[in-house]
Amino acid sequence: MTSTREFKTTDSAGTYTEYGTEFDDRLSLPYLNTDKITRIVITYDQHLRSITVHYTNVVGAPHGEVTGTQVELELRKGEFITTVEGTFSDEVISKIAFTTSSGIKWGPFGKVDHANTFEWGKLGPGMGLLYFTGNAGSHVRILRATFATYNRTNRRSAVQYEKHIDPGPETDLPSVPQSHFATSLMSPIIKLLVGPDPVVVFYASQEILCRLPFFRAALQGGFREASTHEMRMPDDESHTVAALIEFQYTGRYAYPFRPSSEAVDEEQMPVADLTEGTYHVGVYATAHRYGCTELEEEARKAFVFVLGELKGIEVLRLWKCAYARELCLAAVKNDEEMSLFRSGLAALVRELLAGHLTEMEQTAVEYPMLMLDLLSLVAASE
Repeated sequence: MTSTREFKTTDSAGTYTEYGTEFDDRLSLPYLNTDKITRIVITYDQHLRSITVHYTNVVGAPHGEVTGTQVELELRKGEFITTVEGTFSDEVISKIAFTTSSGIKWGPFGKVDHANTFEWGKLGPGMGLLYFTGNAGSHVRILRATFATYNRTNRRSAVQYEKHIDPGPETDLPSVPQSHFATSLMSPIIKLLVGPDPVVVFYASQEILCRLPFFRAALQGGFREASTHEMRMPDDESHTVAALIEFQYTGRYAYPFRPSSEAVDEEQMPVADLTEGTYHVGVYATAHRYGCTELEEEARKAFVFVLGELKGIEVLRLWKCAYARELCLAAVKNDEEMSLFRSGLAALVRELLAGHLTEMEQTAVEYPMLMLDLLSLVAASE
């Protein structure tokens, strides 16, 4: 493995920290050796208001206030930042610009020139921006940058642009980076007002919510929610939003009213019913709306399981609920479990046409696509 030259400089843009908050993007990177910058979001007015850096596995937190004009730099696969430059005063970073490994110049952003300038980078082939540290309040007040060889497996910093700090005795232990969960605990709390009357109030970490594209756009963009830390979700159901948030925190999904297999004997486990199926349909729709594909798939599989447990007319009623939320036969027709159930679905439709003709006729009026799909199954089986 290539050896790494490591040294520090005294370069730092800005010095005023009385009202600011220190930030260090390194602390949010669980895999410093492999995480790479994928997108940088800048908000500016006369000066640099905020900077947000997103990585391969991490949604970055904004440093500063995200009010003003917002621009984004999307980096293509394998592309990295080679140069960071700008101007600053004693109180604020006034302008910033970037150059990528593809030779693209991005910026400058900000409208005020100051005599103090900085130009970081141009360190040789393969050297790119790794992360920022600094201080921010209403604007970005101090900015420091760390560069490293970007395509090296072990990407320890080769150059750090920051104030010189005495490293202390060699016996000092290195600092331990924060975990994903620790980072979420330090993130701002967002207030979610869910549903029509009565409104249910949830509180969730901004870092957790911003793993989903909808919340990332709302909370890190130029929208009201970014400054108020409050979101209204009048068209959602509280239990499905709760499932969405729980999944973001834990990565697990289960029907909350079904006891675990450890709690009861298998013979005492309640049979899945229409209420459980309706729950999974609602979670599927919410996950689909907010772009959580993993939860969408978990809810879909749970829905298929419940279908296999139901009998007779309840199967039709659950499908009506599913079609009302855009969960159709086409979404599950290739599912292995569903293929086993579908083999008997045509026979069930014939049974329902004979014994529940009135409800089947009403279904044809209210859910014509459902009835067309069911009759198509019958035709295909003959």
